[in-house]
Amino acid sequence: MSKNPKPKEFRLEIRLGLVLIVLLLAILDIAAHYTLYRVGQTVEEQIREELTEAAVIVSNSMTRLNRDVLPSGLEQNIEEKYGLRRTDIIQLDYKRFISIKNVISLDSSFLKVDSTFKSAELTGLLTNQPVYRHQSGSDSYQLLFPTEHLGSRYLIILSKPSSILGPIENAMRILVFFGFLTAIVIVFVSIRLVHTVLYPFDRLKEEAEKSGHYDKNNEDEVGQLIGSYEEIIKELRKKESELVALNKIVTQRAADLEVYNDYILKSINAGIITLDADRKISTINRAAGNIFELQISSLIGTEYENLVSDHPELNSLINRYFNSKEIFANQEIRIVSKDEEALVLAVSISPLIDSSGNNIGCAIIINDQTEFITILEELGLNKRMATIGEMSSGLAHQLRNSTAAIVGFARLIEKRIVDENSRKNINFLTKEAMQAEALIARFLDFARPLHASFEMIALAEFVNEIVESSKHRFPNVSFIFEAGSVDNIFIHGDPLLLKQAVSNITDNACKSYDTGIGEIKIRYTQSHENFRMEIIDNGSGISETDKDNIFTPFYSGSPSGSGLGLPLAQKIISLHKGLVDFRDNPDGGTIFSISLPQSITNSKLSVEHSIEGSLE
Repeated sequence: MSKNPKPKEFRLEIRLGLVLIVLLLAILDIAAHYTLYRVGQTVEEQIREELTEAAVIVSNSMTRLNRDVLPSGLEQNIEEKYGLRRTDIIQLDYKRFISIKNVISLDSSFLKVDSTFKSAELTGLLTNQPVYRHQSGSDSYQLLFPTEHLGSRYLIILSKPSSILGPIENAMRILVFFGFLTAIVIVFVSIRLVHTVLYPFDRLKEEAEKSGHYDKNNEDEVGQLIGSYEEIIKELRKKESELVALNKIVTQRAADLEVYNDYILKSINAGIITLDADRKISTINRAAGNIFELQISSLIGTEYENLVSDHPELNSLINRYFNSKEIFANQEIRIVSKDEEALVLAVSISPLIDSSGNNIGCAIIINDQTEFITILEELGLNKRMATIGEMSSGLAHQLRNSTAAIVGFARLIEKRIVDENSRKNINFLTKEAMQAEALIARFLDFARPLHASFEMIALAEFVNEIVESSKHRFPNVSFIFEAGSVDNIFIHGDPLLLKQAVSNITDNACKSYDTGIGEIKIRYTQSHENFRMEIIDNGSGISETDKDNIFTPFYSGSPSGSGLGLPLAQKIISLHKGLVDFRDNPDGGTIFSISLPQSITNSKLSVEHSIEGSLE
């Protein structure tokens, strides 16, 4: 027959063990307190002996020197020898004697030495006994030593610092408190701690019995409980194996889903960037990397400023979102690529929300609208050209007929007039009519459909002709050609139309110098697909009010301009599938840029040398 469990013995052992631990702590506390007390007593006795010896020396010195005040040198030597903080000698006259005897307030002579002096503390002096004084927690120990000299009574007050006496007293108070606390703990432990220790055991036993795995065949409760939970652990390990298998399946599906999402992000033409709550880049797809011409792998986990440092408009937009949580939809911004190509981007910024509804960052969607904006501008230009074309056919003929009649009648009148002043007026009238005829001709050139005859144009010869022609019209303006490459470049286009377009832009640049004296730089860059020419001046620039209408027909910022030069240049460049644009020159003036498709040969001739030679 198996033995019955012994739960009472198990609980008794726990209680006895805890009581022994508490008693051991109490004994250690009492021993430490006694040790500190003995150390304090020893230190205090040593200090008293040193102070008494120093007081006797001071008293003997007063008698020997027949003085009631020691010389400063002697006093300093005594203080240094015995480590005194200060030495004071007070005459104990009748009035002060009565103050101590009647326990009334002391005069200022005592208070100057120590403001905490009380007459009740000095009653031992009445019987000519030294008084040792030390305030609990203070590092100073004082001796009030009575002496007589020349029939008068004096009080020698010596103060000596002690660096360990105060800490010992503080430690003793702490130990007293700890001893009191230990007594409370003994009672508390006996009531609560045993219950606290046994309660989890009872709970484990109860849960084991509920689960049906409680082993009652063991000799004691601990063995029974261990056997029960061994069975439970076996079942848990079996369940763990099943969960591991399920976790592998879930993990694989999550990995497949992540790869699928990555494929989607890479395939989308729009740039997608996600930032976490710390404003660091979490993801960035290939389209966004292409827009900003950056290596996306080096940006993951970095601050978003690394991406937008060269694009202040986008940086400002992201800052506004984080500061105000304002959501942006298709916000149009303009940036300049590393190839100095102007891009128009539509930016949308919205928050990222997790499954719990918490904001974990933001998503930035960027669409390159440059080509779309260009097409819209071309459509607008074509509509304007169509409208002008419809007007031009009737208006031009009517104006030409009127102008021809004015010129004809003016010449008839000129033949019959002898007066010189009248003849000058007629000449002026004829000249104005001829200028109106020229303006109508330019308008017809602008309005009528253009037909281009495309051929290969050598850049060196093309630019040289424009520069030579401009030199004749503007002799005080110098031209500098800055070549970006030594390869010979050929442009596919109509040489006459392109020359007219570039000449119109060059003439405007020359006219921007109010004094007529200036410098024009012609610079180009090239890629495999595009040729880009820039005409740079340092003139008066374009005012803000004129910038939006600079390509509008008949709108001119100059009183003498016709307002058709730049619109015609834009029309010619558009005919060549190119783009003309402008921006402010940081050094003052304006930079006009012309972008055209190009064909690049493998010739080894230096374009720069050929053009410089022709300019000479």
